[in-house]
Amino acid sequence: ADTACTEIYATGFRNPFRFAMDPNAYARGQTRFFINDVGSNTWEMVKELGDGMAGRNFGYPLREGPCEGGQDENCYVDEDYAVPAYYYHHISEHGGAITGGTFVPDDAGWPAEMRDGYLFAEYAWGGIYLITPDASEQCDFPKCDPPRPAFKQQIFNQNKKVVGLQFGPHKGKKAMYYLVHLPSGRDGEGINRISFTGDGNRDPKAAITSSSTVGFLPLTVTFDGTESTDPDNGDTANLSYEWDFDNDGKVDSTDAKPTFEFTKAGVFNPKLTVRDGKGGMDSTTIRIDVDNSPPGPKILSPFPGTTFAVGDVLTLTGEAFDAEDGQLSDAQLTWEVRQHHNNHYHPFLDPTVGNNIVIDPAPPPEDFFEYTTTRSYLSVHLTATDSSGLSSTTVVEVHPRMVNLEFDSEPSGMTIILNAEKFTTPVSMVGWEGHEFEMEAPVQAAPGGKGGMLSLNRWSEGEETGALTADYTVPAVQPSSPIVATFHPSRPIPTIKGIDKDLVFSVGDSFELKGSAVASDGVSSLSDSALTWEVRLYNVDGDDYATLLPPTKGNGIAMPKIPAADAVVFNHNNGREYGRDAAEYNSPDAAGLGYLEIHLTATDDSGLSDTTRQIIEPDVVELQLDTNPSGLEVRVDGEMVATPVTVSTWRDHEFNIKAFGGYLDGAKYEFSGW
Repeated sequence: ADTACTEIYATGFRNPFRFAMDPNAYARGQTRFFINDVGSNTWEMVKELGDGMAGRNFGYPLREGPCEGGQDENCYVDEDYAVPAYYYHHISEHGGAITGGTFVPDDAGWPAEMRDGYLFAEYAWGGIYLITPDASEQCDFPKCDPPRPAFKQQIFNQNKKVVGLQFGPHKGKKAMYYLVHLPSGRDGEGINRISFTGDGNRDPKAAITSSSTVGFLPLTVTFDGTESTDPDNGDTANLSYEWDFDNDGKVDSTDAKPTFEFTKAGVFNPKLTVRDGKGGMDSTTIRIDVDNSPPGPKILSPFPGTTFAVGDVLTLTGEAFDAEDGQLSDAQLTWEVRQHHNNHYHPFLDPTVGNNIVIDPAPPPEDFFEYTTTRSYLSVHLTATDSSGLSSTTVVEVHPRMVNLEFDSEPSGMTIILNAEKFTTPVSMVGWEGHEFEMEAPVQAAPGGKGGMLSLNRWSEGEETGALTADYTVPAVQPSSPIVATFHPSRPIPTIKGIDKDLVFSVGDSFELKGSAVASDGVSSLSDSALTWEVRLYNVDGDDYATLLPPTKGNGIAMPKIPAADAVVFNHNNGREYGRDAAEYNSPDAAGLGYLEIHLTATDDSGLSDTTRQIIEPDVVELQLDTNPSGLEVRVDGEMVATPVTVSTWRDHEFNIKAFGGYLDGAKYEFSGW
């Protein structure tokens, strides 16, 4: 049987965003921690690991939450996979993204009812939630479908966009600190603190809204402080208000909703102080610009209507004009890019000052569900700020180029896995141009249970990456026919390990050939004696191959070292005349740089067999050759070529270069040295 790498502690996660160690378990000499795993379209999950849990497999994408991937019913128990300690629905109207998490320490001095509690943040639709162990909440399948975990959940705090939680010291006790990520540095972004005060009075929270924040003289503004709150029951209704409109330190009004007329130009920061009558107070300000207008930002690139393919690189270019300051400098421009998914978004480029900014390649879709794939895009935000600090923002949406895809199987009605999501054929979906994803066809029973077990014969499209899998890249136009997974009566399934398509080779390299095979039942393992390896080397510009390793049984085999290339590749300079010594250019096509092809065949006791292969490209090195003056000929690996020339070959390939001099424009040149 195969042994998992000792570096792998647990598997089956989708997006383990944060994990939190349990300090209470540590105090007892134990190890326990929770992992907040952001789900796909059905469940958000808290997964438990610690003592005695090494090697746990939570099963994603075959399993998500307590159910099969993408399901929230018929949630039977699968003994091969661990079930998350806690999970909640990924709400389609809002999305869902579990982010920060922390245990409530026993020595924090917090209420006893929070003992053994765990706090987690929900980024997409907001809030910090508390879960505490409660056996009465547990309800297993099939009595409950989906099953309920053994935790009680309650809302703890309604702050949005929280990405991190952690307890730390505060006034001799411990408080919970939480990190808020808001776009463009809005008020509230940063580190915040929640402390437990017990029966003591808590401070209110001041809040201001206004009828306007910008205008010309005379400017009359109505302010409103009634959105101020107090966390203690009944105290909000008894709040008192003190307003200082002109920043002179004097109270100008005690009304909850006062009106004030500004008669001087400038930037003002009216201040509101609220008091609860029990010694608690809080203050806040709001900016008012009098006789100043906001700047006008304009996005030049990407322009409205721009679309992208996955991997495209966008450059952010813009400008801004201000009525008072004139043309603004690049240092007064701030860019932000958001990746929208369903009804929420993820930061793609954090606020960045400057212009002509090249951002990361355009992302792939998060999933293949039409509801979200067709509603996902990038939004580019440009904020311009004038010399007084007044700013305004403009936005351009950049949408993906979408392509309709159809998938089927022979026979139809089989299960396939696309981009880590399970589907039953035939299935239609929307892809994004340039998106490369994996297609998998697992071993399974024929539809209706008739015909025994079936395994994949081949995919009609895509690059084969294993006996069951292939990589497919969404084209620019809709394919004329479905992508089909053809099945046949199940055969052994070989898998090559440790060698993938991203590997490259150099002259002199040797790879250890390791693999495994599953029997035709899709479960049992075959022995190493069932494996046969063959290695073929397709040389430079070679249609035929040389057998580097003839068919050899076993496993962990060291293949022979890769020999030097047969030739080099260089660019052609046909069409130029070089007098009596003109050369004929017969170099190989620049596309024919060769490759290594590794075959693994698995054969069972009955003689059934199947083969998988892995292609490895050479590590190509380019060398620029020229003469002085340029245009003279040199001999490269036995062939005359005119300079300048680019020579391409395998890394560590040793070849000969020779210069002779010659004639150019009627003048004779002799070689004097490299």
